[in-house]
Amino acid sequence: MTCLALYALAAATFAIGTTEFVTVGLIPGMACNLHVTVANLGSIATKPGPMLLYVGRPREFDEQDAVARASALFHRRGYHATSTRDLGDELSLNPSSLYRTFGDKHALFLRALDHYQACESIRNSEALAVEGPVREVLRDWFYSMVDAAAMPGCFVINSAVEMGTDDPDTTRRVNAAFNDTTGAIAKVLRRGVEAGELAADLDTDATADLLYTTLIGLRVRHRAGHDSKRLRAAVDQALNMLD
Repeated sequence: MTCLALYALAAATFAIGTTEFVTVGLIPGMACNLHVTVANLGSIATKPGPMLLYVGRPREFDEQDAVARASALFHRRGYHATSTRDLGDELSLNPSSLYRTFGDKHALFLRALDHYQACESIRNSEALAVEGPVREVLRDWFYSMVDAAAMPGCFVINSAVEMGTDDPDTTRRVNAAFNDTTGAIAKVLRRGVEAGELAADLDTDATADLLYTTLIGLRVRHRAGHDSKRLRAAVDQALNMLD
């Protein structure tokens, strides 16, 4: 029997500085002398008799990158279908490291949602700030939301559908995201009115709300795998209201 087979089942994890340690009890009375160096895990050293084994592992990971990967996982699977084990596997973190770094699954979910919305806000702002006729700017932006993508649909909208109003923290983020996007659309519409491209009496706020509500439906259909050509046709029809 090898010494490594003598580890007790119970283990505890703690951290000192940037190194994480796992303590493992060995069966008393079993003597072995072992020193093994394992890549990225530090050194394993034991001695005869009852003892503790310390395995050092540098906590060298990019926290923001971990949040981004968690965001993609929650986007793909949803909150309830994503387990703590799924997150640990995706981020290459054991449960204790995951909780120590992010708190709990819900706290990581909120950070992931914030990350996603921050990225979406930048993307939307850049797309809607493009110079050109406002109908074309809006059309191209809508198209980008319904074209084929590796991660279809919208994480924020998915979360709104899944969580409803049961989770106040998620609800606040969803409402803020909706208001942010609706405001960005209204800004483009006002630009069109000022440039004489759109009717002077256009209610830009109400129209922005209608267009965004349409976009929400389109993105749900996008996630459901509906054909992008049909969704583009729906975009064209929706923008006809601006004529």
